[in-house]
Amino acid sequence: MCRGMRSFPPIFLLEPPGTNVAVGDVLRAAEWLLQRWPEDYIGTPLHRAAQIACLRALEDEGDALDVRAALIAAAEEAGIFEGHVPPISRREPRKRRR
Repeated sequence: MCRGMRSFPPIFLLEPPGTNVAVGDVLRAAEWLLQRWPEDYIGTPLHRAAQIACLRALEDEGDALDVRAALIAAAEEAGIFEGHVPPISRREPRKRRR
């Protein structure tokens, strides 16, 4: 369980009273969806889809980028999506010529 990639480029969610909180891994996303989600948006189709994406990733049947996409969609619906950080390039730095 949890053998695959569990982190993703962070997104920022709005937490009352106006604090931006970074969420960048499946466990933190699941915590938000289960414990900190705005009450009026609990159980919507997008909220449920994000929960299912988390469960699939935790069972190694899905990946963290699917969780990120589902979390963004649900957070936009709930009005708590504050933005994201673009994915970091995984290129090796160029070596200097001497």
